[in-house]
Amino acid sequence: MSLHIHIAEDEPRSARLLMQLLESQLGSCLIFDWSKTVNEAINLLKTKPPNLLILDMELAGKSGFDVLDSFPNSTFPVIIASARKEHAYNCFRYGVLAYLLKPIDPAELSEAIARCERFFPFAQ
Repeated sequence: MSLHIHIAEDEPRSARLLMQLLESQLGSCLIFDWSKTVNEAINLLKTKPPNLLILDMELAGKSGFDVLDSFPNSTFPVIIASARKEHAYNCFRYGVLAYLLKPIDPAELSEAIARCERFFPFAQ
């Protein structure tokens, strides 16, 4: 079975790098959804809930909090990947399991994925 990961990131280069890191750590049995805006993310997450959401806090001029507000009782874990650290405190109030600063450190990503797996076991 494949692991379904949704990446909400408005910078194509950052999204591709993140996908490469994830593939190197988790193998090739991954399915990626990628959204570039808050509205795209919300629509995709409603129709196809992932095993894991990796969310940038700034999406095309809007806030990642808008995405989190749309899923107050989500059944998928969330990792934040952001260039800015000032959103970290509020993210944990939303139940985010990890907050990673860009550029993403592969070891920190691995730890974040392991934390998500402990709380939300991935069905593979």
